[in-house]
Amino acid sequence: EALKGRPADPDQPAHQRKDPRPFRPSSSRMDPELSAIGFNVHVHALSLIDVTSAGAPGPLQARPTAFFHNVTCGAPSDHHRGFGGGSSNNSSSGTDGSAAAAMLQQSTSLGVQGGLRRLESTHQSSLRRLRDLQTDLIRAVFAHFGESAKRPQIPGSSRRHVPHDHAEVRRLQWAVVDAAQGLHSLTWDVAVRRANCFSQALGIGLTSYLSSLSDATRVGPGARPVGTAYNAGGGGLAWADLVRTRGYLLSFEGLLSAAGKELGMIEDASVGIAMLRMVSVVLVSATGLPSSSKSGSSGPIPSPLSPYVRYVELVPSPSGVGSKTRYQLEVGLDPGYYAQRVPLSLRDGTEVRFYP
Repeated sequence: EALKGRPADPDQPAHQRKDPRPFRPSSSRMDPELSAIGFNVHVHALSLIDVTSAGAPGPLQARPTAFFHNVTCGAPSDHHRGFGGGSSNNSSSGTDGSAAAAMLQQSTSLGVQGGLRRLESTHQSSLRRLRDLQTDLIRAVFAHFGESAKRPQIPGSSRRHVPHDHAEVRRLQWAVVDAAQGLHSLTWDVAVRRANCFSQALGIGLTSYLSSLSDATRVGPGARPVGTAYNAGGGGLAWADLVRTRGYLLSFEGLLSAAGKELGMIEDASVGIAMLRMVSVVLVSATGLPSSSKSGSSGPIPSPLSPYVRYVELVPSPSGVGSKTRYQLEVGLDPGYYAQRVPLSLRDGTEVRFYP
């Protein structure tokens, strides 16, 4: 309800409320408009506080000593597009129906069981299949002209064209057309599925990263050095400096089985999570949306329901292509929260890479 901007019911039981922050429940898995948003995302926090007194009667002093946070979520997967295949709306455009239909069924995602891993594997095999068919068609045309050159030319005829009733060339033509159509359909399906799974994984990863900024034992004035015991002094690299130089480690633990559609969910999630290696995060102070969007970006996305996040903007690297694709995720934070929570070493445009 919060995702769709509907007012919360004040009489609703506390365990069913989704406000003040937007929450996507598992019941919305099949909603195509929400396919790019992670579902069942919860942040769990445990804070340990040392309460001491100075000995004399007076107020107790409370000091945080440890903070643990954990993000639970549904696996980043595209439930709307399903995992069980189905029937295709495409029809064979040739007369060689059985062979073309069988090849089209093998070449499209609509006939493939599973998630992204199997779809991407099928995409590669479909691409090789199309190239093989194109090679066979070229060879058939070359063979026709070779045979035609050996025969005496009939007056009024032309040797520059392949006759429409050439059975082998005609069969291969329809096979190439059907394979190309299947490959285009599969390419689109893989692209949309990757985008949805990546978007879900990115939201979950960003949630974990921002939750870490709530740990006063890490980012507060009295933050202890990494590698030392609580209340101990000494050297060591502060948490913020460690994240800045080494990146933010994201560890995912799954409770899915490998049976039925849960295997497809694992395949989707594994690809979406691996794509987080392309992302680095930049935290900025912002009172509202930036006046202009960055080059290559579709523009900042406002976050009106969050008390701390003003906007997010995903900016692709202009030089990254294919496996070298890189994204910078800029997060605009409330100035007060930014000044209180964001360490100095993570300000001023500092990029923090995700390492899933």
